[in-house]
Amino acid sequence: MSVAYRAKLAMTAIYAGFAGLALALFVYNLSHWVALRARFQLDYCMMVAALGAYTFSSSGVLMMVLPSLANNDRLRINYVLLAAAGLAALRFMASFFDVRENWPGLYRAMGTIGGFAVVAALCFAAFAPLAIAPLDRLYFMGLGAMLFTVVPLMIKVQRSGNPHFTLFVIAWAAPFTISLLRLVHGFNLIGYSIVL
Repeated sequence: MSVAYRAKLAMTAIYAGFAGLALALFVYNLSHWVALRARFQLDYCMMVAALGAYTFSSSGVLMMVLPSLANNDRLRINYVLLAAAGLAALRFMASFFDVRENWPGLYRAMGTIGGFAVVAALCFAAFAPLAIAPLDRLYFMGLGAMLFTVVPLMIKVQRSGNPHFTLFVIAWAAPFTISLLRLVHGFNLIGYSIVL
């Protein structure tokens, strides 16, 4: 087996594993939402669905299903799906920590910033060929704003003595770190890697 073939096999296994994990998380949380009606579980399902769709697109499976789809169109789809996943993640955190009730100003800021990021992604998807560099920069500014909204939220949650704070930080440390690295890459401060 050639090195290229083994690498392709490994990437296929990684994507397939993530797809299975995403499906399991979606079904698990959706069933809990049906039973408990906890809003954060529905928001989590939306995030997992957006990430699953992103995986479907970024893995190249979308190109197999729609072979006539241009790669640039697939990239536009990826931009929108990542912004949607980010917005769903913010909504999950807001509902999990009851931000609307506890910190209404922060709740409004999270909604505004999340909306801005999605609008920036939609503008990129619609108008990228005309002004790709400024739209790309606007997109990453929106994602960065979403990412850094988590910092004041975590400070407030930690100060409130929420019993779920430590476990939440541990569970979200890896996704936050990868998102931060992706953001830094988006601003051309680090090169691309398979981790991203």
